[in-house]
Amino acid sequence: MSYDDAVSHVVDVVEGVGAGIMVVGALVAFLRFAQHVRGGTERAYQQLREGVGRVILLGLEVLIIADIIRTIVVEPSLESVAVLDRRRLAVAPLARHIRACSRSPPRAQPSFGSSEAGPLVSVGRNRTTVYSRN
Repeated sequence: MSYDDAVSHVVDVVEGVGAGIMVVGALVAFLRFAQHVRGGTERAYQQLREGVGRVILLGLEVLIIADIIRTIVVEPSLESVAVLDRRRLAVAPLARHIRACSRSPPRAQPSFGSSEAGPLVSVGRNRTTVYSRN
């Protein structure tokens, strides 16, 4: 077995780990969602979205590691650099979105049928504004 074959097998294992992270992580996120729904948690869907997003992000980052290894060691070509760049471009907006969702405060949700709706919350890039409905 040559050096390139050994590194290629390592890359295959790293790619398998990345795919496994996404599959197992999504299953865990859906199981947690089911528990939250049974428990009556109001933010169950939001927590599901955040959990699945984090798992996808982690899996894609592991796949990018495999692409970097492949691009540098196994087959340094323009095609492999293009694949690496496309994955990096897909991960960057997802990472920004997940960070923004996890930092923003939860919005006040009125209960169904109540006359009290609560404040309006506007979350901007550098500020949060709360408006009263009175």
